[in-house]
Amino acid sequence: MLECIGVTQGDDKLRGAKSVHAAARGSEARFSGVPWFKEPTLLLCVAATLGVLLGLLPLAYGYYVLLRAVICLTAAYGFVKALNSISEPWKWIYGSAAILYNPLFPVRLGQKELWIGLNLVTLAILWYGRYSLRKQRELGDGR
Repeated sequence: MLECIGVTQGDDKLRGAKSVHAAARGSEARFSGVPWFKEPTLLLCVAATLGVLLGLLPLAYGYYVLLRAVICLTAAYGFVKALNSISEPWKWIYGSAAILYNPLFPVRLGQKELWIGLNLVTLAILWYGRYSLRKQRELGDGR
């Protein structure tokens, strides 16, 4: 029946492909078109995650100082991003994490098991904070 008015099955497929392509372009605009490897928050969270996972092994003290610096840098960057948003809690959360993990004036908790638990909780917070602030920015609630 559609063939009698000049529409064939191939035309329907072409329209479907165009709508999928248009939807993909819309999602690129929503994510600002920045490739994943050029997004600092993602790279820092991945570096912190890999560092914490490697830190589960028994390594020299110097490695854990470096790990503190990486997590501190990640939290400090998140703090700066939170300053540019309207989310007050994330400013406090990221700021507290940056202070806790700063390598210049280290907080001594003593037991490695305690640090492992704290590191895992911190990673969850960093990843969720990254997701939350990004969602706010996409929805236009951030600055």
